[in-house]
Amino acid sequence: MSQGHICYASHDDHYVLKFTGEIRCQLGCTFDRFLDELFNQVKLAKIVLDLSEAEMIDSTCLGLLARVANKMRETTNQKTTIISTKADINQVLESIGFDQVFNISTQPLPPLEGETCLTINESDTSCMADTVLSAHRLLSEINEENREVFHDVIETLESELEKDAQSEK
Repeated sequence: MSQGHICYASHDDHYVLKFTGEIRCQLGCTFDRFLDELFNQVKLAKIVLDLSEAEMIDSTCLGLLARVANKMRETTNQKTTIISTKADINQVLESIGFDQVFNISTQPLPPLEGETCLTINESDTSCMADTVLSAHRLLSEINEENREVFHDVIETLESELEKDAQSEK
């Protein structure tokens, strides 16, 4: 497996985000900050999430994809499209209920032109912990099964953040 990358290309108010390699929580802070900038600076008409070259994607990054779905549903009242051509990733997407909140297509996109790749910054632990917690909360909101699956993870993360906050005082 290879280190993950997130690249994007845009035309007017349409964006394609392409994920390659292992998409793990180490990309989370950078991706979350990119989404903050994107959502705050640009009026978006459409975002397509291309996972066709992703080798795996962890729950933190899945939670950030859920953030995209929520934002686009709020602003455009439409589902975001995920392109995923790999059966194992499609199985993960379906198992966490992404088929309820995304349009999932197995048809690959043509290569991106003029793409820009995000520069992955080493994150401080507080950013990582906050991003991981926020992402898992978003996943738990998709359906009751996810609420049960991620309940313990969320409680543990909340407890750890609480301990860290107490020790900083």
